[in-house]
Amino acid sequence: MPTNWIYTATPAAKGVTMNAYDWAHAWGNHGDDAALTEHGAYQAVAWVRRCVEVRCNALSAIPVKYYRGKGSTERQWEYADLMPYLLWMSEAALQTYGAAYWLKLVNQFGFEKGYRWLLPATMKPVYDRMKGLTGFERTVNGEKEPVSLDSVLYLWTPNIAAEVGPGEGWVSSILTESGIAKYMNQFASDFFARGAMPGTLLSVEGNPSRDELDRLEQWWRRFLSGVKRAWETVAVKATVKPVVVGYPTDQLAMPELLKAVREQIAVAAGVPQTMLEDAANYACLPGDQLVWTPNGPKPIADLQTGDQLWQVGQSGVVTNSVDAIIAQGLAPIYEIKTPHRTLRASDNHPVMCVSVIPGRGPYQPQEAHLVWKRADQIQRGDLLVSVEECPDRGRTDINGMALTEEFMELAGLYVGDGDGDERTGLRFAIPRGQLQDYYASVAERTLQPSSTVGQPGRGRNRSYGPVRTRKRHYIFVVGSKHAYQLFERLGFTGNARTKRVPAWVYGLALPLRLAFLRGYLDADGTVGKDGRLVFGSCNKALIHDVRALLVSCGIPVSNVTSDVGRIGNYGPIESHRFICGYPAYNRAVGSHDERYADRLAHDSNGSRDGRYVAGVTGSVWNLTLPAGLGLERVTSARFVGEEEVYDLCTSGAHTFVAEGIVVHNTAAEHHQAFYSETIVPEATLIEAALNQQVFAPQGLRVVLDWQSLDIFQQDEAERAQALGQMTAAGVPLDLAMEMLGMELPNQMTYDDLRARLEQEKEAGRAIAQQIASGQQRDDAEAQPDAGEQREELRRWQRKALKAFKAGQGAAVEFDSDVLAPADQAAIRARLDGAQNEEEVRGAFVPPFRPDRWGEGSPYP
Repeated sequence: MPTNWIYTATPAAKGVTMNAYDWAHAWGNHGDDAALTEHGAYQAVAWVRRCVEVRCNALSAIPVKYYRGKGSTERQWEYADLMPYLLWMSEAALQTYGAAYWLKLVNQFGFEKGYRWLLPATMKPVYDRMKGLTGFERTVNGEKEPVSLDSVLYLWTPNIAAEVGPGEGWVSSILTESGIAKYMNQFASDFFARGAMPGTLLSVEGNPSRDELDRLEQWWRRFLSGVKRAWETVAVKATVKPVVVGYPTDQLAMPELLKAVREQIAVAAGVPQTMLEDAANYACLPGDQLVWTPNGPKPIADLQTGDQLWQVGQSGVVTNSVDAIIAQGLAPIYEIKTPHRTLRASDNHPVMCVSVIPGRGPYQPQEAHLVWKRADQIQRGDLLVSVEECPDRGRTDINGMALTEEFMELAGLYVGDGDGDERTGLRFAIPRGQLQDYYASVAERTLQPSSTVGQPGRGRNRSYGPVRTRKRHYIFVVGSKHAYQLFERLGFTGNARTKRVPAWVYGLALPLRLAFLRGYLDADGTVGKDGRLVFGSCNKALIHDVRALLVSCGIPVSNVTSDVGRIGNYGPIESHRFICGYPAYNRAVGSHDERYADRLAHDSNGSRDGRYVAGVTGSVWNLTLPAGLGLERVTSARFVGEEEVYDLCTSGAHTFVAEGIVVHNTAAEHHQAFYSETIVPEATLIEAALNQQVFAPQGLRVVLDWQSLDIFQQDEAERAQALGQMTAAGVPLDLAMEMLGMELPNQMTYDDLRARLEQEKEAGRAIAQQIASGQQRDDAEAQPDAGEQREELRRWQRKALKAFKAGQGAAVEFDSDVLAPADQAAIRARLDGAQNEEEVRGAFVPPFRPDRWGEGSPYP
């Protein structure tokens, strides 16, 4: 029976009875109140469907290999073509129902002819109190039939609520969130079906006739029937006032609610949101944010495909190239500040952070791990990974012209406070005194035709006469047209607002970069009494160049601060400044100003050095950072509005350095975590069930070879490169492997590896001592040719395998004058216990005795 729809605004108002439209029709509820099921969520909610299919696609794409027993030779399985489909459907069923079933198909003679996926909803396990699982009951079209245990392959998710039986798929844990998403879509659909009109009641004043009320009711019914009727009108002899019931749609916070629902679904599924949305949207920076490159900092909007940039991988800071720069439109921006870095990035941009796990007790050490955090999830106190020093590229020339430290000092001096033209040459604004005398003499030595820099016949340089300097009270002048042309060609010229540090300077050897900074400091920097360096300029781009050059040399710098100074002839003057607050690092720059040099040498506040964030390089807790990386503690993180953003795409480690902070360029790291934490464990469970129920009875073995996927191969290549670099730098092999998280074969532990490496070293030392003392092994222990020994082992192995296959056992008689008697005894002992061909082959795998396993071992 429909409920009357009556609303009264005033005592004089008369209610309008809406018998034709009850509440359900008015609010869009058409009686679909059935509880949402797992399969219903998959059908009705796009986010759930997408999560399920992403996991199915990933699992079914894993290469599948088949072997005979424990052998290593790959075999063929006659139903291999069915495997991708069966894996896809099984993964979908495990997520939705918590169980998956395959029916073993046989022909009329009882021979196997394949497998068919069964709908889990039709299968019911049958248990016996004593025997446990005894079979299944299948219900199709209301008819039940028993299914034997031997004719079904069953895959169950782990069940923590029962000892035997399937668990629940992750879809069952988000039915509430799925219902919210479903009804939000239904609300929007019904809203527009009603003519985009919110829930509204009508209040009629006065005392209209019954005919008037009927006309109003009929009009209202048509009005609610859809958008096509939304603009009809009706005339009545009464005052009709519509009253909106409920909240306006713009106050329902539906976008925020939908975002929370999606996050919950993605978390339950174990699928990163970067795989469900456009991954490019997860790597966005405002156009003015500086990306650090081997040629200096560049705004991300100015980068082009093919440009070089700095990238952080497991081996530290390396170079890579830009694959693409994509404008992404407006995005919410968060500003993250540390004492030395300021990063502005979109809310979902991944930033490399350190996650610290407290110890379990007061004497247990803390553990630290590198993680990726979204910019909007970073809080005050978090630790970010920053670049504190760039690799030394070691160049000492430019365009075939050799460079000296004196020349680079003069170049830094000119960029800091010099100008010139072809008519007058080079002018340096250095007052008369000791500093002017030094740099004037440097100019005369360095810019002479016979000097290292500017030799005639090298590159584009030409021969010119001796250089003379003219000293004035506040400046000195190098009156050489050719000297100015040289500086112009090298990119040092310009005015106070246009000068830049040339890109090639960043690639110079460390002493040359420090020399350039020394000249710039003497011209346009200050050294405080406490040994701190202060750099200021009206040229914002130049001050960022100098700051980046200092970082490339491993010298800590602060953030750049900007303000507006005095009003000049051309309006307000902007000034930009930063400091280098740690004298212990600043001394590497040095100064030829005697007063500055004395302040750098005499640190009046040595405790300042200790204020720098622990772990500029080296270890923090249990975390060892690659060379060139450090930590920055967040002092503030806040939303600052919306800006146009750009996405940077690069390969390799998929990272780049923005404003000195390590950030991710795509969702590749999320994708690898998805495979490692979601797909691989699932594949392991499925592989075990397949081997136990299908392949082991046939004498076969199936392997879901997830390690051969490209996403893992790339990581292995990076780790191998990092391992080589770390061992070359003197890090012990076992420590380097453990730091890189490398897995050892055959359940070997790192303690086992260290023991073997120690045995190898001991054996090597023993051999070295014997050689040094002129001792020789006894004839019984003498080592014949290694190639001869390997051939002898192969002959013995072939004979043992042949006997084992013939059922005679592997411990065959074999005499050898090449192999040591003790080694022969060890091999015979292994052959006596061999149970299969794999163990027979393993009997001939060295070492046979610990004292023979080392650098001098002749065995393969």
